[in-house]
Amino acid sequence: MPDFEYMAILIHIHGHQKDDDFETALTSQMQVFVRNNTITLSQSSKVNAGESTHDIILENINRAEILVLLISVDFLVEEKYFESDYTSYYESFKGNKALIPVYCRACNWKQVPEFSGLKCTPSNENPIGRPLETKDKIFLEVSQDINVIAARIRRENQDKEEMAQSIHVRNSELEDRIDTAFKQNNIYALKNITEELSEPDDYDTIREIEEYIEILKIQSESL
Repeated sequence: MPDFEYMAILIHIHGHQKDDDFETALTSQMQVFVRNNTITLSQSSKVNAGESTHDIILENINRAEILVLLISVDFLVEEKYFESDYTSYYESFKGNKALIPVYCRACNWKQVPEFSGLKCTPSNENPIGRPLETKDKIFLEVSQDINVIAARIRRENQDKEEMAQSIHVRNSELEDRIDTAFKQNNIYALKNITEELSEPDDYDTIREIEEYIEILKIQSESL
């Protein structure tokens, strides 16, 4: 089973080209997490010239588990960022609590319906602003805020994997017990198994066992 404690979470950073310097400052602070293999980064600004920029960016967003938006007035007035191709992803990441607005420059971002209910970083909800040379401490806070979300998602992924592994082991053991009971025509063992089953996914198995028990009872009575 993969060690999800150390499985890197893919984070995509998306912003307007006029805010590339904010992206550079943020990713610099996040490199320590990259080196620790807790996150990996993809960036809209890093899509190579000549590629289908729109499609590549959307592909990167689709692969990501966290979407970081660099919010500024230029981002908000860029109409293509609010077409359905993008807004459907915003809603999806909001549902997973993994859409993170980074408030770079002053703008009315709270009035944007797609971002309603979101909390931005920095936590004081003040725009980071320029010059960036004096903002290391702020970008440190922002990077830590993002890493907290990444850590939560890693824990959730690990829980899901452990649950899936547990179900697989349980089903494997259960299949062996049912197969043995069927071969032995052991009504008592089959009844015990049905009493142990309680998950919704077990319904079909329970019904199949109960039908087989009835067949065994009929066969027994006819002897």
